[in-house]
Amino acid sequence: KLRFFEFLPAELEVLEHNLSQQRRLTPRQIKCSAENGFVALRAVLPPPTRRALVLIDPSYENKQDYRDVVQTIKDARVRLATGCYLIWYPRVNRLQVEQMLRQLQNLPALDWIQAELVVRASPSDQHGLFGSGMLIINPPFTLEQELREALPWLVEHMGQDQRAQWQLRTSAEPRPRSTARPKRQTASPGAK
Repeated sequence: KLRFFEFLPAELEVLEHNLSQQRRLTPRQIKCSAENGFVALRAVLPPPTRRALVLIDPSYENKQDYRDVVQTIKDARVRLATGCYLIWYPRVNRLQVEQMLRQLQNLPALDWIQAELVVRASPSDQHGLFGSGMLIINPPFTLEQELREALPWLVEHMGQDQRAQWQLRTSAEPRPRSTARPKRQTASPGAK
């Protein structure tokens, strides 16, 4: 079953249209609501199965969203500690991004993976999106290895300049591991 919460009517309409194109799910399995997801999530946790995957993907246009994400995760973990929570965040030059990540990663008894994809250099005017990331709380066991294989491929195919890179951190090993976009090797004329 899928539950979607979208606050903006125009975005909700696009979401409903896209979901109607899915043939594998019946309308009974999908429910879209014009609600604030931060608030509405409380009402659906815990689900009867006691299992859930929750994607939190706010616009972050309102700086309050950063604080709301942290509070929502704190509340959700009280209701469903074993849920898998995916939090998307933008790579932008804002202090709030790093503060939010630090607060989430410092929550007690938390297993997490942080994956980032930077597709270009940070803009010189300090404005604009240059990548994105996901913080996954209670990740599936195999996810770390799958990300280690997928992220270099994404850098190679989505990178827009030589600053494109990936980073993967885990709660078990918080030291950054990043790899810059590999330089294309060219053979010199006459090389064998």
